Amino acid sequence: MNKFIVLDINHGGDYLASILKDRGYEVIVYDTYQTRGEKRQEINKKNIQVIDSVERNYIDYTIVHPVHCPEHFLSSFSDNKKLTHHELVKFLFNGKNNVIEITGSKGKTTTAHILAYLLSFDDEVFLNSSMGFETFLKGKARVLDENNSISAGYTAKILSEHNKMPQVLEESLGICGVGNISILTSTNPVYKIKGGNSNSLEAKKQLFKLSEDKIIIDGKDKIANDLADESGKEVIRIWEDVRIELPDYLEIGKDVQSSIYFKDLELQSKFNGNYLLAGYVNPMLFSIMALKILNKDLGKMSEHLTMFNGVANRLSVVKENDYTKIIDKS
Repeated sequence: MNKFIVLDINHGGDYLASILKDRGYEVIVYDTYQTRGEKRQEINKKNIQVIDSVERNYIDYTIVHPVHCPEHFLSSFSDNKKLTHHELVKFLFNGKNNVIEITGSKGKTTTAHILAYLLSFDDEVFLNSSMGFETFLKGKARVLDENNSISAGYTAKILSEHNKMPQVLEESLGICGVGNISILTSTNPVYKIKGGNSNSLEAKKQLFKLSEDKIIIDGKDKIANDLADESGKEVIRIWEDVRIELPDYLEIGKDVQSSIYFKDLELQSKFNGNYLLAGYVNPMLFSIMALKILNKDLGKMSEHLTMFNGVANRLSVVKENDYTKIIDKS
């Protein structure tokens, strides 16, 4: 593959086209939504050809499209080889070390933040999430880009510019399969994509297709388990390989002493009362399991969990005067 047509610069295609150009590939951008403004200008600066419609045969080009791309944009390329944006990222960056990719319908942002927080006590960590592109060090975050995205294209941008530090990457509609660990936080709710002709579940199947290393899913998510069984790939399951034992009654705003159980290990930890723990349990388990896979010091991890104050505005508990507020902007 050395000639590409990249579709949709609104959803990360601009980054992918630029990277392909920089690597010496022949690339054309098909501006499916006829975008104007800065993105189009940046592509023009790189001397990348842009087309607004398909007027000739491009049979010798590989078509690169978002996984959610409506079929009518692809109808002109019925005989072409095709890759999703996620698949192209794997083609360009396969085998990166210290990369963890996270996708899912719910819980991926919270999981990404907890994981970056815990990892940051050993190394500075890059975190890309729907809340921004940040670095974490010793539990403290610093925002690098508030105008980021969680598209596969933005993932490629990060991988092309930052290849030494550990990275935790939240991604929409599947993962690229370039890293050490892939996490599927949830499959529900399932929603329509591709102009109503497909759904988010079909996109998330990319995780099992593209991942070559460790995969973590929710052992209680029947759909995720069915997908894992269909793929034939070995997976690690929270609630089976790791679980948290909580009291029957949780009081809002109160710290919780709890036990974390692996098959071969038990840890004690405290969870602060300034977030609703019930909504954090799965993200905690995904993060804890990832640290075990990476052979991190789990005793120190347990200590760092006691200092964790939650993700801003994600089931946050705030006490003011004589009342308690729960803030959730997720």
